[in-house]
Amino acid sequence: MKGTNRRRGFTLIELLIVISIIGILATLGITTFPIIKKEVNKMKSKSNLSEMYKLLMIYNMTYHTYPSMQPKNTMYTRGGGVRDLYPLYQTSIMNKDALQLLRPPGCALIPFSNNPTPDEFNKEHIGYSYNSTVVPDDSSNPPLLAERGAADGLLKKDEKPVFEDGIHILMCNGQVKFIPSLNGRLQPGDVTSADQLGKLLE
Repeated sequence: MKGTNRRRGFTLIELLIVISIIGILATLGITTFPIIKKEVNKMKSKSNLSEMYKLLMIYNMTYHTYPSMQPKNTMYTRGGGVRDLYPLYQTSIMNKDALQLLRPPGCALIPFSNNPTPDEFNKEHIGYSYNSTVVPDDSSNPPLLAERGAADGLLKKDEKPVFEDGIHILMCNGQVKFIPSLNGRLQPGDVTSADQLGKLLE
């Protein structure tokens, strides 16, 4: 009949083209998602270290030192690793919510209890390494904090590093630097020395 509108459906070829395009887009999404997620996690970890620097500076301005559980006569020669961060929580400079800053994204860790004890400040609960032997106001200081896994200039798999291609370190001037690794060896350049990075191993 003349003037009748007939609705034309999709042909088989058109449907196949649409399905192929959807398949390509889905494949691209699946392959790029882990890369994007990794970069987001790196940004979050870097942010955690920047926020930790603020808390450490508050502690430093209040007590004229960095947090430590060590006796005063040995605190600059012998550190206790992340356990030495407990005074941040003990003095309420770091509250319960801020403890999340010690947990890099994507890192499998045991949650803190409702009332954390010094024994919970360990590598099962915390994904960073801490160097409590740093002397305040010394420009030659090694890093304060770093993502765990660095030892003697190496990124050691048995230490369960947060990222496989390097670590973020928090310098005493507040800068957070990413130190890439090549075949497991960290490439610090002029940022810091392998010896200093080794001091961040618990």
